[in-house]
Amino acid sequence: MLIPQNCYCIKETEWFWFSEERRGKVPYGNDIVDSEQLKSQKRELKDYMDSKSHSELASLKKDISGNSKKLREDKSYVWKIIDNKDKFSNNSNVSDKITQALWGLRTDKYEYSEDILKEYLERIAKRSKLINIADSSEGGWETVKVYESNPLAGDSDDDKT
Repeated sequence: MLIPQNCYCIKETEWFWFSEERRGKVPYGNDIVDSEQLKSQKRELKDYMDSKSHSELASLKKDISGNSKKLREDKSYVWKIIDNKDKFSNNSNVSDKITQALWGLRTDKYEYSEDILKEYLERIAKRSKLINIADSSEGGWETVKVYESNPLAGDSDDDKT
C-alpha cells in the first residue's frame, strides 16, 4: 500500500492529513491534542509509577529483612565464643541481602538491587575499618566495642583506617 505524504494512519482505513497549523498535534478521539502535552502526561505517569513501586519495594525489603532476622534469632544455639555470634550474625545479614539483591536482578528490580549492594558495600567498608582497629590494638575486639559505644566515634571518617 502506498502511504500518502504528510499523513499517518489512524486506523487501517483512515488517514490523518497534516496541515501547517496541526503539525506536532495528534488525533485523540475527536480532539486534536498537542504531542508535547501527551509526552508531559506520560512522564508524570511514569514518575508516579516509579515512586509507588520504589515505596512498595522498600516496604517489601523491610518485611523480608524482618522475617529473616526473626528466623535467625529463633535458633537456640549457645555460642562458646561471643564474638563468633556477632560474626555469624553479620555473615547471615550479608547473605540475606545478597539473596535479596539476586532476587531483584532476576525480577528486573535493578534499583532495588543497587540500593542493597551500595548499602552493604558501605557496611563492608565500616567492618574493614573495625577489623583494622581490632588488629592494631592490644585490646582487640574489646577496643572495637568501646569505640562503637562512644557517641563521638559514630559515623566519622577517621584519617587512619
